[in-house]
Amino acid sequence: LSGDFNKIALDDGMAEFEVPTFGDVGIRRVSGLGDVVFSGAGYWNRDAARSDEILAAELGVADVPVAIGPNTLLDGAVAYIFRCLESSYAPTADINAPAPFTVAGKGSAGERLIRSTVMRNAVHTINTNGVVRQLGTVSATQRLYASLHVIAASGAAPTCDVTIRSDDAVGFPSSTLQLTFAQKTTTGQSEMKSVAGPITDDYYRVGITLGGGTPSFTIIVAVGIR
Repeated sequence: LSGDFNKIALDDGMAEFEVPTFGDVGIRRVSGLGDVVFSGAGYWNRDAARSDEILAAELGVADVPVAIGPNTLLDGAVAYIFRCLESSYAPTADINAPAPFTVAGKGSAGERLIRSTVMRNAVHTINTNGVVRQLGTVSATQRLYASLHVIAASGAAPTCDVTIRSDDAVGFPSSTLQLTFAQKTTTGQSEMKSVAGPITDDYYRVGITLGGGTPSFTIIVAVGIR
């Protein structure tokens, strides 16, 4: 949707409570539950698969996977991923002026904002593995998160199966399957998954397996630890 947006904001916040007691010489504070708040703005676009069609359809839908990059979502770039409930979408119009819109939402899955790395952003026509990247180990109090977005799909009954594997060496001599996404078949499908630590491996890669007649899938996969 970046071609229609000109502003976007993310707020990964925590509830804050004051807990002063007798004998304190200053205010003590503790944190409560976390929350993700999302907002954006741009110019209304009614073309197929652009801002108006997508944002109108997702209004009020919970747990929609969102991936936002500060610059690009190319391989190796930073991405912020979370599952969102889009709570408002407001297109407006004025005579003799471009029609702007605003959109807002909040995290809907009880998770925080996940700072992630784009592990794969490419067109795929054959089975392949992504670049191996060292993301770090996952402690017993953390989770490994991954998001998948299908940007384009074509072919005769095409299918795309995506996995996340880990290993303790860059050459992947003895990898472990960590996450398997549900099979994807068409443009616009997305999913976000996670698995609890501990994971002692620190290298990760994406695996892509295609099926159907002359399949072609453009996908973006981001992986992060929190």
